[in-house]
Amino acid sequence: MRAWSTRHRFGRRTLAAAVLLSVLAGLGHATREARSEKARWGTTIDVVVARATAQPGSEVAAARPYVVARPRAVVVDDAVRAQPAPSTRLRLPVRPGDVLTARHLVAAADRLPPDDRAMAIPTGRSTPPLQVGDAVDLVLVSDPFGDETTSSQAMVASVVLAVDADEVTVRVPVDRVVAVVRAAAHGEVAVVRR
Repeated sequence: MRAWSTRHRFGRRTLAAAVLLSVLAGLGHATREARSEKARWGTTIDVVVARATAQPGSEVAAARPYVVARPRAVVVDDAVRAQPAPSTRLRLPVRPGDVLTARHLVAAADRLPPDDRAMAIPTGRSTPPLQVGDAVDLVLVSDPFGDETTSSQAMVASVVLAVDADEVTVRVPVDRVVAVVRAAAHGEVAVVRR
């Protein structure tokens, strides 16, 4: 009987040692795979990602941004790495999952100077395709007396601040705001790209 228990104990030890070696080998393989993946993707960095759809001109808070770690290899150089101020405006549209970049946000330098105002101008079929930052002229055609002989034209240099499906937001010098508002109220503003 003693021979059987010695032999049985030896079998258990052998089995335990085999299981332990298998577990250690598996852990070693998993560690090598993890190191290989890390070397392939590099380190991670924090970036700001949109949770919701938001349109140009809206506050970045509308996109419900959050910070997440992404592999450095797949992150663009101008990715926003910290939460922007909630009142920061968007220059470009964002969708859920988009990584916010400097191009998406209106920079402090792009904000309106004290002598300019932002105005939304309705667009039509004659309006060329526009992008934020395009230099444009606003052509104002007014006929205050209803007589074609007294019509006057004026051009106002401007820059596109935001683009929507049926209107474009442009920068207007404060001394030209009244003229642009009057012309826009009568549908007499054309946006011409320079």
